[in-house]
Amino acid sequence: MKAQLESPLNVCRTMAKILEGSAQYKSGVKRKMIDRQLKNLLESNPMIFGLWAAFEPNALDGRDAYYAGRKRKKYGPDGRYSKYFFRDGERVLGVYDGSFEKAWYQTPAEVMDEVILEPLWGKKSTDEIMVTVGVPIKKGGRFIGTVGASISLSTIQKMIGEIKPFEVGYCFLIENSGRFVAHPDSGLVGQPLVKNGVSQGVLSAIKEAASVHAQAVSNVNGLKSHYVYEPVSIGKTQTPWSLGIGVPESKILESAKTLRSHCIAISLIAIVLLTLTLLFVIRMIVVKPVERVIEGVRDIVEGEGDLTRRLPVSGHDEISLLSSWFNRFLENLQTMIGDIKVHAAETDRCSRELLDVSGTIVSDASEAAEKASVVSGSMETMKMGFSTIAAAMEQITVNTSDVASAIKEMTQTVGSISSSCENSRKTSDRAEQLGANVSGAMEAMDEAADKINAITEMISEISAQTNLLALNATIEAARAGAAGKGFAVVADEIKALATKSSFATGNIKGQSQEIQQSTTLVVGEVKTISQAVHEVNGTVVHIADSMEDQANSASEIAGNISMVNDGVAEINRNISYNNEAVQGIVDAMAEVSGAVDHMTKSSETVTDSAKALKEMADRTNEIIERFKI
Repeated sequence: MKAQLESPLNVCRTMAKILEGSAQYKSGVKRKMIDRQLKNLLESNPMIFGLWAAFEPNALDGRDAYYAGRKRKKYGPDGRYSKYFFRDGERVLGVYDGSFEKAWYQTPAEVMDEVILEPLWGKKSTDEIMVTVGVPIKKGGRFIGTVGASISLSTIQKMIGEIKPFEVGYCFLIENSGRFVAHPDSGLVGQPLVKNGVSQGVLSAIKEAASVHAQAVSNVNGLKSHYVYEPVSIGKTQTPWSLGIGVPESKILESAKTLRSHCIAISLIAIVLLTLTLLFVIRMIVVKPVERVIEGVRDIVEGEGDLTRRLPVSGHDEISLLSSWFNRFLENLQTMIGDIKVHAAETDRCSRELLDVSGTIVSDASEAAEKASVVSGSMETMKMGFSTIAAAMEQITVNTSDVASAIKEMTQTVGSISSSCENSRKTSDRAEQLGANVSGAMEAMDEAADKINAITEMISEISAQTNLLALNATIEAARAGAAGKGFAVVADEIKALATKSSFATGNIKGQSQEIQQSTTLVVGEVKTISQAVHEVNGTVVHIADSMEDQANSASEIAGNISMVNDGVAEINRNISYNNEAVQGIVDAMAEVSGAVDHMTKSSETVTDSAKALKEMADRTNEIIERFKI
């Protein structure tokens, strides 16, 4: 419905924009073209009955005086543009309408916005109702004319009659002043609402574009009905209409009663289902978990002692908390039994090893006594060997002194090489920086050449324009005849200068391009040189680092040689000490023989203790095997 009313308004908006653009260029405006546009728009929009455009004096093309009083032109006595096209059966006719004082022209001028006027009520109930919409034409924010359309509401009346809310209700349309525009009872069309039982409050809400509800006895079916009024805004107009809907209250209450019965039935079913669900939940949440706790405890007490079993925990209630703590107890008990089992196995293993060791000690003790005498003889032989080693250490001391002198000379040579490498690196850095400066200068030269090319392009364009202007001047001089000969000579001179300028700029451009090419080659070569210098610099740095490492290595070697000398001296001292120690060992071996006899007797006591420990470990394992961990 809103689209039906806004469609003609869209046509007026479009035509107003076209005429606003035409009024900007008065010299190019053709009144016949505007007439054809209005006629074509009317023919292509069957809902529109009439379409018009009217302007203020001389606001369209400034030629009102030209058209004034010309009957053939049909623009009125003052020549002012105001044409009205309307339907006459199958034809579309156009006439001059000079009634500028009426609302169709004055209201858009006053409001300066889109308007929808009060419908034109027919004198008879059978007359077709027309409504007028208008759009102002503006120029610089000033009113210069209007475009409007008259619309037949018969289509909306038919649409309103077909709407049946709840199958027994009906709809109606009200314009802003409070009159019925469309109603199932055609006799009410054009009648005020207040004369048909509608309160003044409803009328005020309609004018303010507000939604409102009301109850009244219907003048269509005589039933007490509930009415809803909803605003219908049309375009940017400030006078909204309202759509009313009336439904008998008995029909609304009938649906409510049916809904109430359904709600009661659903509530009863829901209560039964809720009770059953509650019983099931109590069974699953309370009884089942308690049974699982009891079953788990019984299995541990009376069953096979399965410590790996756990009670299920779900939720955060007291039963879940009990199950959780019972599981924690089982975990701790399982850990304790597991640790005891590990320690019992370890005890059994140790008792077995202890038995084996005690037997081994008895056999080894007798063997140790036999070897003690052999050790005494070997110590004498060792004493002679230490004397030979002392002589060899003296020779090593002499050789390491010679090596230390050679290392010192090598360290000085490496220092000289490192200094030379540092000087080479600094020279390479300077060469690399100079290469970068040259490359930057060449790139700046390339940018300058680009700017020269841009300037020559501009000069070429100016020369071409000058040449074209000279050619036009020559043509105009030829048209002027003898009076333009002097001007033609000047034009030829300008043309010749433009040709020379174009030729010169071409040469400059060619030379600039050659400079750019040479610059590009030089930049490439400089970059290659810079890269090579950079690589040389890297090599020099690597050599310097290697020399520094070599110097450090030489220093370390010198330090190590000094440590070798100290070590040799220490070895000599130790050899002297070892000679004394060997004599002590010989004396101690006699004491070892006596200790071996005592150890043999003690080993027999250890064997008896190990047997008792093994028996205790076996009993502990038997107890642990009763549990499953």
